[in-house]
Amino acid sequence: MEWLQQVLDGSPDAAAVEHLRRGFTTWLNSATRGRRDCNGKILRSRPLSLARCLSLPESPERVRTAQRDANLRAVADLLPVDQRHPWKRATALCNEARSFARHQWLCWVGLDAPPLYASEINRLLWQAMRAGGGTLPTTARQYATILES
Repeated sequence: MEWLQQVLDGSPDAAAVEHLRRGFTTWLNSATRGRRDCNGKILRSRPLSLARCLSLPESPERVRTAQRDANLRAVADLLPVDQRHPWKRATALCNEARSFARHQWLCWVGLDAPPLYASEINRLLWQAMRAGGGTLPTTARQYATILES
């Protein structure tokens, strides 16, 4: 999903462009010209969905949820907590997200991008909040589930 974020930000790298090229090529090649059956009726094959060719979930809501979860996993990797203890990671992520939502998000909610002085953790949490429609999970159990996937 990182390629999607790069495209949405307007700065895709070569790998993101290549992913888009392969997806569109597969999508265009999936459609074939209609053939006729023995009665002369045109038989058209169903092309693959563009979302499938680009390795995206079928609905925009699922894409936003996947983006939110990817950003939250990136935040968990940056937190100074032992990575071998999943529950401690989930609890630390929950506390960090709750603190961000109560303080920084209220100041930055109207911005088109996080401020330049924002830390990497706050930048990722801002992106997670935007993808999540201004809300994030509220319990450590929900964060643990996100971190397990």
